[in-house]
Order: sequence, then structure tokens, then C-alpha cells
Amino acid sequence: MKGLYPVKTLKFLNQSYFVLEVEAPPMAKEAEPGMFCQILVREPSLPMLRIPISIYQVDGKYVQFMVKIVGNGTDLLSKLGKGDLVDIMGPMGNSFQHTNRNHVLLISGGVGYPPLSFLKERMSAGNIYWIHGGHCWEDTFPCDKIYTEDGSAGIPGLVTTGMKRYLQHHDVEQIYACGPRGMLAACVKIAKAHHIPIQVSMEEYMGCGIGVCYGCVIRMVQRNPEDPMYKRVCADGPIFDGYEVKWDE
Repeated sequence: MKGLYPVKTLKFLNQSYFVLEVEAPPMAKEAEPGMFCQILVREPSLPMLRIPISIYQVDGKYVQFMVKIVGNGTDLLSKLGKGDLVDIMGPMGNSFQHTNRNHVLLISGGVGYPPLSFLKERMSAGNIYWIHGGHCWEDTFPCDKIYTEDGSAGIPGLVTTGMKRYLQHHDVEQIYACGPRGMLAACVKIAKAHHIPIQVSMEEYMGCGIGVCYGCVIRMVQRNPEDPMYKRVCADGPIFDGYEVKWDE
């Protein structure tokens, strides 16, 4: 669905991240963890391409997006005020598959935080442990364990280091991960060594966001000739079984 939705609030978390909340009852009703929306920035000097942003939280008829300022488009979004109308298409894509596992591990990096926050809110697992990592303190948010590459917050190092340490001492039954491709590839490798199922949310640049342009395809593992060689992150994802993605490219 596509529409113009009014801004309820816009709050900065730090200099790089803000949370945009819009009043969008139809979208809120359909949203599931892992889905995303395509937001159009109406500015003559910018290309008319929508920005794909994961859904962060849903509160009644309101939908929240956690956004990192990385360019002109997201910078313009950060300047919206209460009552401004935002052109949004969504929710789009598939969602995380909920399981009945008792011990779940969440792994996120940087802007991979929002979809896992939404997932955790909807899960009923008995034991959920969340490890999040980022380049610096601005990339970190509430969770169980934090890692930063520059050591400015939490434990110095990569989030995958924390994942390895946790799995050495705990019997995890399901893993969900979202973050940069390199991080996800490492997470799948670690999960495979422990024989744990893992679902990943892929981050890829999108053109149309509806599966027409094929600008966000990823290579898949082909176990037989009938399996697709490529899938579109926007239309077939963004959630995939981590073992079905071909990472070594």
C-alpha cells in the first residue's frame, strides 16, 4: 500500500540516528518483524528513488523507523516536523519466521538493530539473548551485550567475537541476524559450525523496491537445477535462510 502519512514525532537518539514516527493505521495493521518500507524524499535536487528503511516498532496506529543519516535523503528526512506528510510505500517484503525455540540468539550490527527490536517485541521465546555491535558508541543501542570496533562502548571488537563466546557456553536453538553482508556471512559460518538454524535480514541497495529492476539480487545455493540461482532482496526477502545464501562471492 502507498500513502501520505503525517509525522507524529521525530526524536534524535544521537548525532547520527533518529526515530521517525508516523500515523499510518493501514501500515501498522499489516507490519511484521523484518518488513520494510520505501520512503520518498520530495526534493527537486535528488533522484526520485525511494529509500528502503526497516520497520523499527509498531505502537497502535503508529509506525516507527530508526534511521541513520548517511546522505542527502536521510538528512532531509531528519528535518521533518510534526504534521509533515511523508510519502511511504509498504509494508513490503517477507518477515522473520517465528519459532517455538526456547533459547534464541539475536545478532545485529549498526542499522541492523531496528528489525530485531521489532522481532524481539513480538517473540514469546523463553530465553532471548541479544548481542549488538557497531563501529563506535553512536552505533549502539539497548541490548544484552555491546561490541564496538573502536572500543568507545561495550567490549572492543567485532560482534561475531561475542557470538562465538556466547555459543561456547550456551545451547542456542535459533539465531536471527541483521547487519552488513560481511557480518552476516561470518554469522552463518559460525552458526553452521554449531548446527544452529539461522535467519538473516539482508541489506542491499534497491532501485524500485518491488522486484522489477533486479538491482538487489543475491546469489543463492543451488542444490538442484530447479533451484533459482538468484533472488531479489526486495521481493523474495529481505529475510532468508542463512544457509540458502551463497556467501563466497
